[in-house]
Amino acid sequence: MPFVGGSVLENFRESARKMLIDFSRKYGDDLRRIEEVEYRLEYPIHNATIMGKVDVIMREGGDMEARDYKTSEDIRTFEEVSSQVKLYTAGLKGLGRPVTSGSVAYLAEADVRMVDVADPLLNDAKQYAEKTVESITKKRFTPCPGESCNRCDQRLICRWGES
Repeated sequence: MPFVGGSVLENFRESARKMLIDFSRKYGDDLRRIEEVEYRLEYPIHNATIMGKVDVIMREGGDMEARDYKTSEDIRTFEEVSSQVKLYTAGLKGLGRPVTSGSVAYLAEADVRMVDVADPLLNDAKQYAEKTVESITKKRFTPCPGESCNRCDQRLICRWGES
C-alpha cells in the first residue's frame, strides 16, 4: 500500500497488529518450531519448473511441517491452498526433507488447518500440475466457469465468467 497514508494507513496497521497478536496468542508455540522461513523451492515437472517459497518449515523432533500463511480464507479456497502445500511438500520430499505434515494458517481467523500430505495425494497434486503445464504449453485454455470466477483477476474481461 505505497500510496496510502494518514488514518487509512493507521487503521490498516492497527488491524494487522491486532490480527498478528490474536494469532500469536493462540499459536505462539508454533513460532518456537520454525526452522526456516520463506524457503525457496524449485523442482522440474513436465517440461516446466515449479517455483515458490514455502512460508515456514517447522520441525518437531525428526518430522517437518510445511506451512503456508494466508491473511484470510476469503481470497482462495482451502482446496486451492492445499494444492500449493502439497506441491511444496512433494518438492521438499524430493530434496530428502522429512516432511510429514502440511498446514495452512489463516491469520484473520486465527486458525490453522491441516493438509493431508499422504503420498497418493501428493502424486495427484503433481499430476494436476503436469496437466496444467501441458495445457499451457499446448495453448489449450478450456474455460471452467464456477465459484472461483468471483475471485479471478480477469473476471471483468472474461467472456465465460459468471456474473
